[in-house]
Amino acid sequence: MTAADKDKIWETAWQWAQYPVHDTPIEHQDIQRLNAWLNADLLHRQAYDKATHLWLMTGFAPPTATI
Repeated sequence: MTAADKDKIWETAWQWAQYPVHDTPIEHQDIQRLNAWLNADLLHRQAYDKATHLWLMTGFAPPTATI
């Protein structure tokens, strides 16, 4: 697997991590696409897990002060 392949997986995982999964019905086409992508390769699931963790942590980060 090339670095470009890994980058594509990460980019896709990061996009899905920001998707409002919890606000979307399970039968929605996007959720089915997400599940298909996750099940297609273990690396997809691993990247998604890391991306969702990072997305969750950014929500707990305090905002920066504006100057």
